[in-house]
Amino acid sequence: MKSSLEFADRRIGIPHEELLAQLSAGVTEMSAVLADLQALALADADLAGTRSGLVNFSETCAEALEIVTALAESSEIVVEARIQPAIQVWGDPVRLRQVVLNLGDNAVKYTGEGGRVQLSLTHNHSNAVLQVTDTGKGVDPQHLPHIFERFYRADRRASDAAGTGLGLAIVKRIVEVHRGSIEVSSRPGQGSTFTVTLPLSSHS
Repeated sequence: MKSSLEFADRRIGIPHEELLAQLSAGVTEMSAVLADLQALALADADLAGTRSGLVNFSETCAEALEIVTALAESSEIVVEARIQPAIQVWGDPVRLRQVVLNLGDNAVKYTGEGGRVQLSLTHNHSNAVLQVTDTGKGVDPQHLPHIFERFYRADRRASDAAGTGLGLAIVKRIVEVHRGSIEVSSRPGQGSTFTVTLPLSSHS
């Protein structure tokens, strides 16, 4: 559909440019929704039959951090990280990487120019603890209980940013499948902190 619209744009000419641009944007948005729905469907599955195994979560976070930092550069957002080495969990490395990427992208998306995003990975006696903190808009308390719901966009917290409203729902489901938990704390105008807790592998 998108290819056909682009071809039609070249054939039809200027009078229809605005309409074709709107249609093209609609196709792009639907594609994003479908991609997130596919990711959510995969997240809904358990770990049986996936590439589950021992994961160096420290390396996973470091790899994702490079992408998050690149996303932040265009808005002059400073990304800081504190990643303890050799923290290992059991799971699917691709899905766990998606958790870090989604939370990092979310933090960058809602942090204003010149803001700050911090990512930390530590561990206690039994859990790996990932925290992603931003200095962005924050979330109104009335929205916090719903922020992980599918298609929910607080304030919409994303009223001025692109998104499908599925990113945090995907994160929550992946974390749950890995027998972990996720929490959020936020203050309007001061930013948010998302905390993911995953059980450590017995090899950590």
